[in-house]
Amino acid sequence: MKTSKIIISTILLIISSQIVYCQETYYISFLGFDKAVFSGGDAKANGYYNSLADNVIYEVQSGNKISRQLLDSNFIVQKNYIAETKNLSLRPVKKKSIFFKEFSTNLGNYETYISKKNIEIIKLNFEKGIDEKIIDLPLKKYYEDEEALSILPYNNNLLLLTYTSQYRKILCYELFFSDLKINYREFSLPKMPLTEKEIAERGEYLAVNYSRKFESPLYVSPLKNPDHYQVHTETQLFYDNEKLFFLFSMPYKAGYHLLELNIKTNDVSFSNYIVNKYKGGISGSNTEMLPVATLCDSLLIVQNSDYNNLEYHFYNFFTKSFLQKYSAKADSSFYNIVHSKLKQAGTNKDRNKEISFNNIKKFLKEKNQGLLFLKAYKQSNDSLIVIFGSYLEAGEDNPSSRAYNTLGFLSSVFSIPVIQWLPTVYSDRHNFLFASSAFDAHNLTPLKNAQLNTTIDRFVSDKKMDDLEWPSSFLFEMKGKIFMGIFNKKENGYKVYVY
Repeated sequence: MKTSKIIISTILLIISSQIVYCQETYYISFLGFDKAVFSGGDAKANGYYNSLADNVIYEVQSGNKISRQLLDSNFIVQKNYIAETKNLSLRPVKKKSIFFKEFSTNLGNYETYISKKNIEIIKLNFEKGIDEKIIDLPLKKYYEDEEALSILPYNNNLLLLTYTSQYRKILCYELFFSDLKINYREFSLPKMPLTEKEIAERGEYLAVNYSRKFESPLYVSPLKNPDHYQVHTETQLFYDNEKLFFLFSMPYKAGYHLLELNIKTNDVSFSNYIVNKYKGGISGSNTEMLPVATLCDSLLIVQNSDYNNLEYHFYNFFTKSFLQKYSAKADSSFYNIVHSKLKQAGTNKDRNKEISFNNIKKFLKEKNQGLLFLKAYKQSNDSLIVIFGSYLEAGEDNPSSRAYNTLGFLSSVFSIPVIQWLPTVYSDRHNFLFASSAFDAHNLTPLKNAQLNTTIDRFVSDKKMDDLEWPSSFLFEMKGKIFMGIFNKKENGYKVYVY
């Protein structure tokens, strides 16, 4: 891919556990490092929380040196060491394996690094002050076109997922930490991901192309207690202790395809949730309904909209059953199913300007011109909160293509797979539109008189966001609060803020 200008623009969705009240932001700590060892100009940072040990890992890299620090939950440094590495990087660097995901067990803290050639797992040994390589898994051992897909925890072990488009298979390596043995299995994907009834009614043109979907960025989250950030992509992966759930958008904006892999039985199944009938010649018009979907517990939630209508479709994807549908026009009925202000952070001319829409049609029109997202989570056991919107990069005619092309550029230039790795901060706050809805978690009826104000409302308005730099900031959740580290070049360290 050739391009003269690459803009890294990523959406950060921070969802509060509070429906109305947003916590105040405050400064908590400063994490510095030796100027003689680390040059702030090329600093790459990472931070995460180990809930099992109740500690924090903070890391910064400059050149071939990574400073790894172990802190308690009050951000007091307990131990640290400097790792010399020639082939590992916390952020994309050409010809190096990039940091992919951290995970923790009762045996310690681990990190995974991925390239097109291998998957490497290291243990952070703070007692000895070294990185211990425990697994170096070569790719393309069984299939020449094998590519890394995802890494995720599974019953205190680890699943390393890869795929081969030529043979239509997902390959699964289950790593057991007790003895570091690997259990290998294969899942053959359906040749025709439509039922006979669907083919008879609609033809084969709605069949999902798995190979193309796995080339797109992949969002990964546990089915319950999902991560508090999400970039909506065409491919999403949710998991529990038994199954993997891949959620794909269908061709012609017809709806969503759910692929299920049972880790215990090796069974493969699928289901399609079609909400739109394809109408030739209307693509991009005001009457084209655009779906966006997500999973939450047992729910598949599909939001469907054009410039004058908004719909919610609820399904139980365990039983494959339809539950509820709610529709509203771009009039006073709209706020029966939308329970917040319609907001935009940043404009083409001013990235710090904030807009509240009074014109519902204009909001829906602007939303549907961007990269759509949908996020759902449960507030206690009573409320289901849905946050939706889109991101429209300033000055771009086709922001969705631009966003995917940017990640494609990372894949081709830095020789890394297009996988679940997503930056945790966004550095270009332009045309970010969002709103929220609230439903009863039991019967899925829209809540009356709900006034939602989530952490995202505060986050996008925070002027400290102007100081964020994509490779030199970190963010994680700890005990219900959100911690952000922002690099300060003058002080050669990171100020940590709490949301």
